[in-house]
Amino acid sequence: MDKNYIFTIGRQFGSGGIAVGKTLSAKLGIPFYDSEILTRVAQESGLCEDILKTHDEKPAESVFYSSWITPFHSTELPLGLKVFLAQFNVIKNIASEGPCVIVGRCADYVLKDFDNVVRTFIYASTETRLKNIMERQNVTEKQARNMMHKADKTRTAYYNYFTEKEWGKPESYDLMLDTTLISPESAADVIIAYSLARNSK
Repeated sequence: MDKNYIFTIGRQFGSGGIAVGKTLSAKLGIPFYDSEILTRVAQESGLCEDILKTHDEKPAESVFYSSWITPFHSTELPLGLKVFLAQFNVIKNIASEGPCVIVGRCADYVLKDFDNVVRTFIYASTETRLKNIMERQNVTEKQARNMMHKADKTRTAYYNYFTEKEWGKPESYDLMLDTTLISPESAADVIIAYSLARNSK
């Protein structure tokens, strides 16, 4: 691959987005970042990793709540916003270091000024997602459905608030990929093929 691409992966809960990202990373021999970002944010920002996990990819409501409990006259940033900005800086630093795969955390928006980013959104049928969640989390269908709705609602609110775009909408990404009928390996191959096709244009 001629161009050193950064691959960002947005995903519906239970769609296999993380598996696709890890497979893509392995196929290309480039770093993979998901929760690993939190460790690096903690190292570079001084914020406690437990606090980062609590606020990780949380919706706008958490920011509004933090604003409400922060005194009006205070110059201290709300904690939710502070976490986002810390992740923002780390994601840019990671992308500047070379090719990699980054999952979630508005990375596609954070890197909007980079011309070597392939922005992919992974989705799947409800039935596929429920099956995946039930198997991976060892929960009932009802519990899986609740987890799915809650996660999607949370990610939608978080993404839409911080990016002023719409989570899961085609216009927010370069590539929308349905993993209902294909494996993570095949999905990764499609992303690679797309990046090669774009590079050859």
